[in-house]
Parts: sequence; C-alpha cells; structure tokens
Amino acid sequence: MRLIFMGSPDFAVPILEALNKKFDIIEVYTQAPKKKGRGKKLSYTPVHKQAINLDIPVNTPDSLKSYLKLEVSNIDVIVVAAYGLILPELFLNYPRLGCINVHASLLPRWRGAAPIQRAIMEGDKETGITIMKMDGGLDTGQIISQEAIPIKDDSDFKAVHDKLSYLGSNMIVTALNELSEGKYVLRNQSEGGVTYAKKITKNEERISFNDTAVSVRNHIKGLSPYPCGYIEYMGERIKIIKAQADMSKKGRAGYILDQNLSIGCKLGSIQPTQVQRMGRKPMSIENFIRGINIKVGTKVD
Repeated sequence: MRLIFMGSPDFAVPILEALNKKFDIIEVYTQAPKKKGRGKKLSYTPVHKQAINLDIPVNTPDSLKSYLKLEVSNIDVIVVAAYGLILPELFLNYPRLGCINVHASLLPRWRGAAPIQRAIMEGDKETGITIMKMDGGLDTGQIISQEAIPIKDDSDFKAVHDKLSYLGSNMIVTALNELSEGKYVLRNQSEGGVTYAKKITKNEERISFNDTAVSVRNHIKGLSPYPCGYIEYMGERIKIIKAQADMSKKGRAGYILDQNLSIGCKLGSIQPTQVQRMGRKPMSIENFIRGINIKVGTKVD
C-alpha cells in the first residue's frame, strides 16, 4: 500500500514509525519549521525530524488551500495524525481509499485540536482512539474503529498522550490492512454527546482557583508537564506540575492557607506536590518550601 503521511507533534511519531515498518510511505507532510530562541534558529517538528531519519521526503507547506504539489500518482491512502492544517477537498478526494485520521478521543466527544487535554481537564473517566474516514467537517467522518482506555486518577497529559499514541500506532496498521482487504465497516458518529476540544490558550495556563479542588486538580493534570499551569507568587511565576485535591481543608479561593503552600479553592483546597521555579528544574514541594518564604494569606492567582 502506497500512502502519504501527514502529522506534526510527538503524538504522530510512533504512528509514522509503525506505518513505515508495514507500508510504503511516499512522502510526509508536516508543519513548516519555525524560528525559535534568541538565535532564531529553525525548529523542525518531531515528525519532520523522524522523517529525515527514515529517509522519507518531507513537504512543509504553510497552507494547503492553494497547495497544488500533489504530483505523486497511485496513492492508496493519506493518513493524518495531529497534522495541524485543514485538508481541502483536493486532498480528501485524491487517494484511492480516501483520507484516514487517527484522532485522540472517542468521537463524537472532543472533536478538535486538544482532545487529550480537554478530556483530563473535564474529569473524563476514559478516552481513546478513533480511526476515522475524513470528510469536509471537523472530525465528523465515519468511524472505522474505536478503542477506549481509562484515565487513571494520577494520569497527567503526558501519561495519557503516550498511551494513546502507542494505541493509535497499532490501530492504524490494523485499519489499513482491513481497508486494503475490504473487510472494514464504516459507521456514522452519534448525533448526541458532541463536544469540542478547543485549542489550549495562554490564559488557561494561569491557574484559577474559583472552582472545586477536584476541578482545579484536573486542570493542572491536563496541562502537565507542558505547557503546565502556573501561579504568581511574590512576583515569580511558579509552575505546578503535580497537586492533590483536599476537600476537607477550606479557605479563601486563590490564597495560601498554610506553610505547605496549600491554596484555597471555591470548594476545598489544592496541595501542590511538585513545582518548578523560573529557570530551575522541577522539584518536590518540600525542596521548594526550604528555599522560599511562604507567607500564609498571600493571594497567588
């Protein structure tokens, strides 16, 4: 089977690797390199780097709306995994078997850009992978296969992300084999239970304590370890990587309650257990407390 792969972040790398072992990847599409850092050096996506390692040609168009470089013939399928650009009709109709998407949620729940983060932040008990035949809508295509995994109480974004990436890499290989043999059955997505996973904004990284302690902890887990939620304390931005919810300890929302840096929520409180100061490595709350003066009653949000 001859295919084109479209993907960009770390999530898509194991999927690219699994496909490369089983199929003939003609070329890879990924987001264009961006200038980063003081030296403004070009930064390539994880998929771009791995495609180079695998000696696969790479295309990096800024947009696909007017991109007409689809010159490769006899393409059976295009596989998409967290690419980051919307595919126009030209691409959707180009391959013989269509475009197949590896989406990190149990569709129709969490259509959109940040399904893993939103599932954790909303306190979902499970999530999963949907292999979907793409259409012109936002993650609205027919389902080829789905598989769920539990979201454990201590699971953060990275833990769930890595499990789903591995699961997706196995599921897409199975789906393509079934596709080539004509053994798959498409089913429409449910019309109920539709939710949208909008992109995480910079404003959401600043932790708000005007909610229950459980909800605040879920918010922290959904952003950990990156981009990571933070508080402002004594003029310094402090990232909270891990925290526990305490529904028995009550106090004013957004204020430090004790010398252990417990912070009041609308209902209950949050106890950070791992934090990171500016320019420092992540540290336990015990080490953090030793190096800073905790002022009970100080507002942090």
